[in-house]
Amino acid sequence: MKMIVGKRQIILAALIVALGAAIYINATFAPDPDMLIAETASDGEGLTAADAGEGENYGDAQLVSGSAQTNEAMTEARINRQKSRDLTIETLQTMLDDTELSEEEKQTMVDTAAEVALSIETETNIENLIMAKGFADCMAYMTDENVRVVIYAPSGLSVSEATQIKDIVVQQAGIKGENVSIVEVK
Repeated sequence: MKMIVGKRQIILAALIVALGAAIYINATFAPDPDMLIAETASDGEGLTAADAGEGENYGDAQLVSGSAQTNEAMTEARINRQKSRDLTIETLQTMLDDTELSEEEKQTMVDTAAEVALSIETETNIENLIMAKGFADCMAYMTDENVRVVIYAPSGLSVSEATQIKDIVVQQAGIKGENVSIVEVK
C-alpha cells in the first residue's frame, strides 16, 4: 500500500515538532522544583503547599519582607517562558493562515490557541495576586492539572505565607490544593 503525504500532513507534523520544541525549551529553562525544594529544605526553611495544611486560611494580606531586587534566575526563566509562548503562538498563527486546512483542523488550532491564552491569563492573575500580597517576585507555571509557583523569598516562607499562595492558586486555576507546588528561590 502506497502512502501519499500531502501538504497538510507535513504542516501538521511541523506544528507538532515546533510545539514539542517549545515545550522542551520551557521545561529545560524552567527552574527544577525538586532541586530548588531540596536546596531550601536543606537549611530547614523550605516549605511547600503541602506543609501549609489543606483548607487553612490565615486571612488578610501580610507584608512580606523582600526587596525590589529580583533573582537573576527568575528573570531568565521569565524571558525563556515568553520565548516559548511566542513560538507557540507564532506556530499556531502560521497554521491558521494555511488556506488548505479543513474547518475541523482550523477549529482544533483555534481551541489550542484559546487554551494557551487561558493558561497565560491564569498564570498572570496568579502572579499579580501573589505579588499584591507583598512578595517581591514570583512566576506561575501551569500544566493540565498542576501549577508550580516559583517565588522569590530571600528570607524563606512561613506556613501562613505558603497557605496564602496556595489559596490564590487554587482559586484562580480551579485545581486541588495537592496539585500546587511552591518553590522558593533565595
